Amino acid sequence: MSDASPEIRREVAAKALSYKNGQLSYEAFMEEVDNLPYEDDDLIGELIVEIREEPKRGGFFGISEEGWEDYERGIYQLIDELSSDSRRQCDDT
Repeated sequence: MSDASPEIRREVAAKALSYKNGQLSYEAFMEEVDNLPYEDDDLIGELIVEIREEPKRGGFFGISEEGWEDYERGIYQLIDELSSDSRRQCDDT
């Protein structure tokens, strides 16, 4: 794993927060993040995958409100981790 710099991690977190708050479109978020040098940063990669694969909320084939809350909690946890630049320990067992 090659972690991005703390500045890049914080920039990705800020862009993700802007996306989640409706201040940045999905397309703009993906384009802006794609232009950052984060390469193989697992935490940034995980955040991008979670946003890219956002589940449908409610209705037919959508996740329950509880499932949506879990999803949102996970997104904001990733944003917090990137904002504080905490390094996650990987368990390779």
